[in-house]
Amino acid sequence: MKNINFMLKDEFIKSKKCKICDKSFNKTNDKSSYRLFLNHIRTNHKKEPLEYYVTYFLNGIRPKCLCGCGLKTKYNKGKFNKYYSDHKNNVKQSEETKLRIKLAREKNNGIDYSLKKIGISKQVIEDYYFDYINLEKSMLRMSEELTIDFRTLKSYWFKLGLIKDKHSFTRTTKMSQKKWFNKIIKPEGVIIKELVEKLPTLKSYINSVGDKKVTLNEILNFLNVKIKKNFLTYFLDEHLNSSEIKKVKFFKSSQIEIDFLNVLRFYFPNSIKHSFELENKIYDYKLGKKILIELDGEYWHSTEEAKKNDNIKNKIALDNNYILFRISDKHVRDIKFINKIKKIYDNIK
Repeated sequence: MKNINFMLKDEFIKSKKCKICDKSFNKTNDKSSYRLFLNHIRTNHKKEPLEYYVTYFLNGIRPKCLCGCGLKTKYNKGKFNKYYSDHKNNVKQSEETKLRIKLAREKNNGIDYSLKKIGISKQVIEDYYFDYINLEKSMLRMSEELTIDFRTLKSYWFKLGLIKDKHSFTRTTKMSQKKWFNKIIKPEGVIIKELVEKLPTLKSYINSVGDKKVTLNEILNFLNVKIKKNFLTYFLDEHLNSSEIKKVKFFKSSQIEIDFLNVLRFYFPNSIKHSFELENKIYDYKLGKKILIELDGEYWHSTEEAKKNDNIKNKIALDNNYILFRISDKHVRDIKFINKIKKIYDNIK
């Protein structure tokens, strides 16, 4: 939108005359003519551009502040403001306006209106609540299935009166986090068998890209299967050798791995290494020269295949004179385990 000078200039150029004294301004270009015109009305007629524009192009009507203070409003973005400065805040709303705002808020905040906007029924919201309190679905899975943030879903449960006791619901939330945190969602049916059958062609594909790294999305497209990326990461880690793993661009670590790495860096700032390779096996952390640390998630280390792999890692660490610590999710923030590691680390050092 144009300010007052641009608006006045547009009108002036049409005639290039002063409407007060009818004097013409015809210079080589419009810019020079307009500059002389502005100097003329200020010097000879004592008028500023805004006053001139209001008088001769807006029929002399200069709006005043609607709050009733009598002050004239400013011209802004092609029109006059309704209020002077912040005087809108001084205007008391009528009872009719207050009622209209109240009804609009009730409508917008109402559960029926909210659910109608996203196309989900009350029954679906209730079903997900009972799935949650019975620990049948995680927060992440529900958010993905409904395509809404879990906090929004929780607000719907409150509005429907499903959450009656906040303390009880908090306990349920903690149990849900404990059950589902960092858990791998294993695919159903024959997908795992299909992955194993496609493994040789996948290895060839990964080795064919040269120095470039292959992303998880590219691998999923190549395999043409629908599985979660966290399971794909687990599968690749167990079936690829170290040189092949280096050619895969994995997605970021889980939050618990990041948190524990930060804890280790706090206690051992210059001695911790994230991801350490030893005899074609990747260990989560290496501390100093002789300590390896494995963070054992609930699912990752509970299957028979995972246990077999853990035993191999244990033997490799022992054969190479490493001390191997295995820490479960629940011990990540336990200072006793950190102190135990620190004591051994200090003795070795």
